[in-house]
Amino acid sequence: MNSLKPLGKSNYVSQEEALRDLDNYQPENREGGEQANEDGNNATLEDKTDFWSIDNVRYKNRTCSVGLAKSLLDSGNKKTQDEWAEYSRQAKQQGGFYVGDFPLYYALFSQLHSLRENPGMRTTTEEAREFISKQMFKKWLMTLTRLQYKERGNDTIIHNYGMQDQYELQGNIVGKDGLITDANTKAQGILELLTGEKDAVKVNEVYKWMTGKESYLLRVNSKQDTERVVRFGADSDGVVLNCVRGPQVSNSVLGVRIARRAALEN
Repeated sequence: MNSLKPLGKSNYVSQEEALRDLDNYQPENREGGEQANEDGNNATLEDKTDFWSIDNVRYKNRTCSVGLAKSLLDSGNKKTQDEWAEYSRQAKQQGGFYVGDFPLYYALFSQLHSLRENPGMRTTTEEAREFISKQMFKKWLMTLTRLQYKERGNDTIIHNYGMQDQYELQGNIVGKDGLITDANTKAQGILELLTGEKDAVKVNEVYKWMTGKESYLLRVNSKQDTERVVRFGADSDGVVLNCVRGPQVSNSVLGVRIARRAALEN
């Protein structure tokens, strides 16, 4: 089992620090325009040569621009989560695309969903949706979210695993598998920890728009000490939010990049 080691005291972000930073964060106005609204009315989606630039993405209680690469990272090669974390640290230093945590991917997908009926962006939105959906049906897609299940007490959810902005949340992840909208699955609490969105109906709507399928949650069903990675994919039965595979599993990834708008022009 891999053990989590912070990258260094100066780089480690505790849950309390992360939440405090988010509470104090004030989004900046963009040059030459108004501050973006949460409903996406001021959002833009631009088709670049090798990526899409999506504006006004709400991630960790702030508004940002996100680039989504038009091809899988490293030509679609598979790596473990630890290997992708190392890859992402180097890519981030060089201004390239890297692996996101699960909340970033959901925030990106949710913003695309909000733009689906925008007349000026409908075609580009559909192109991005088709690309993501195609990858989800072809491959399991890794994230930089790591889960530490605990035999006693709360489980630990580690976002941006292995990165300088790594942070942790505490909560109960263990429970039944099933449709995220099924009351018996009791998915609301874990969805908020995993995606930042507690409304299971909304999460299901986003993934159903992307794939035409309902969303299922797979997780460890009984209390135990074990580490697992978070990945996602889709098949004929539905979208699967998979929280049961160990850190040794290797998967491909969608490349993302958070940046100011000026940087995304490069």
